[in-house]
This record gives sequence, C-alpha cells and structure tokens, in this order.
Amino acid sequence: MSNSDLVLQPILSRWLHSTEPLHGPLLIALAYFFGAEAAFYIGTLSDRIFALFWPPNVILFCALLIVPQRRWWLYIAAVFPAHVVAELGVGMPAPQLLVAFATNCLVAFLNAYGVRRLVGDPPWFGTFRKTLLYIGITVGISPAISAFGGAFVPILGGGPASNYWTFWAHWYVANALPNLTIGPVLLIWLSRGTTRSRWVPSLRHIEPAILVALLFCVGIIVAEIGGGLVANSFLPAVLLAPLPLVLWAAVRYGEKGGSGAVLVVTIVLTWRLLHGPSLFIGEEPQRSVLALQLFLTGLSIPVLLLCSLIDHLRLADRKTLELAAALAGA
Repeated sequence: MSNSDLVLQPILSRWLHSTEPLHGPLLIALAYFFGAEAAFYIGTLSDRIFALFWPPNVILFCALLIVPQRRWWLYIAAVFPAHVVAELGVGMPAPQLLVAFATNCLVAFLNAYGVRRLVGDPPWFGTFRKTLLYIGITVGISPAISAFGGAFVPILGGGPASNYWTFWAHWYVANALPNLTIGPVLLIWLSRGTTRSRWVPSLRHIEPAILVALLFCVGIIVAEIGGGLVANSFLPAVLLAPLPLVLWAAVRYGEKGGSGAVLVVTIVLTWRLLHGPSLFIGEEPQRSVLALQLFLTGLSIPVLLLCSLIDHLRLADRKTLELAAALAGA
C-alpha cells in the first residue's frame, strides 16, 4: 500500500477510510448524484442529456485516488445507482445510460491509476513536474481515450453518426475541463494533512470572499453585455475580462486560488451561455459551447502551471528562511 492509501484528511477522508466499509462509498455516491444534478442545473444540450461540465467523474476519480486500490470496485458499484437515478431523471434511455457509466468509470479509473503511478504520493501539486504530469494524464490522455466510447452516447440517442468527432470533442472537453478546475481544488484540500481546527471567520477571509464576488460579477457582466461587444470584434477583450482577477487569485493563493478562480469563471460563463445571450453571435449552440469550453481549457492550463511555479518558489523561500534561522541559532 502506498503512502497515499494512508493519508487521512478532515471529514471526507475519515469517511473514506472509515472502519465501516460502506461509509466512504455511500458518501461518494451522494456526491456523485449531487454533482450530476449540479451539472444539469448549470445547463445541458441535446434535450438535457448532454452535460457540458461533468463533476461526477472528478468526484469518483478523487475517491479512487485516496482509497486502497483493492476497494475501487466498491466505490464504482456504489455510484452506479446514483448514476442511474440522475440520468433517468433527465430521460436518458438504458443503452445510453450504460455506455455513459462505462466511460465515466473508465476516465476516473485512468486518471486515478495514472496519477498514482506517475505523480505519486500527495501532495499531488506544488511542483511544476507534478502539475505537468497531472495535466498530461487527466487532461490529455484519460479523457481522450474515454471520449472514444462517450461519443457513442449521443449517437445511441439518435444523433447522426457523421457527427462522431464532434461528439468526441464535446465528451473530451466536458471531462477535461473539470479535471482542470474541480480536480485541483479537491485534491489540494485532500492533501492538506490531518490537522483539525474549527473554522472561525476572520479578516483574512475577506479578500478571497471579495475575489469570488468580483469573479461572479465580472462573469455575469461579460455574458450580459458581451454580445454587443462581440458584434464589434471585441471578443478577445470580452473573454479575457476575468483574467486579472484570476491572476490576482493565483499570485495571492497559488494553485488553490488559481484553480478556484477558474472554476468560478467556468461555472458562471457556462451557465450564462446556456441560459442567456450568447457571446458567439451567429453560431449554433453546440459550436458556441465547444468554443467556450476550449477557451476555458486553454485558460486553465497556463494558470495551473503558473500557480505550481508560484507555490514551488514560495516553498523554496520558506525552506531557505528556515535553514537560515537554524544556522543563525546554531
């Protein structure tokens, strides 16, 4: 068993590693279901069946990553009823439902297996090498492989087979984007250690709260007034409007701040694109959403890499100061 199997995190990890064998699987099944419901609320295409941003696979991936490999089958079995209930709620037929579940499990399995073998034990971020490996596995390889099966889900629902590669691209990005946004937030939190402390609001929480509020406001403003600006060829400026706030979060809080900021922007812009005016005037909804997904994926990768460098430099500075203090006291 690797050290990652022994990591015990506050609340969630205590349940995942509980002596009660069903505590962890039941918790993940509930999280999987509510993640699916959140994706459907944010918005879908193709009669509410094709989700554009799919958190359940990231939830399953994180669970598989931190529990012993011999228990993976139990977690996969536990989320199957949650998957069935969520997909039946939007009218997905059984053949699509089963293929979707198989590809969901495949991408989570490939992510967890690849990160365990190549990235290693927690912390899973903090260095440029680890972050680059994480991106290569969870954004490059795993979702690309699973998308070959996922592309058949809309085809089984009546979509034209000639659009296979379009469906592949949608499925790929819908899994890659959450791995860049939700994945780092969850994994950084899970690798923080076993220290338990009561959360007490303080002045240091004001700045991140302001950042989140500003990101929501800027995202909504971009979606509301962006259409008119896009018509005047200001699309790059419109899409990059949240970037200063994202960089602020990255510089101040490293990977947890940068990935969290991109997550907020992703949720706001995706939800507004599906429920309000489109930034991409004259485009079909599927093309508009794919364009936004690709933009957000392209934004997330350099931000995450920048954050890893910031965290690495801060760690090096801290170790240098500790060494200098130790030498001075000697």
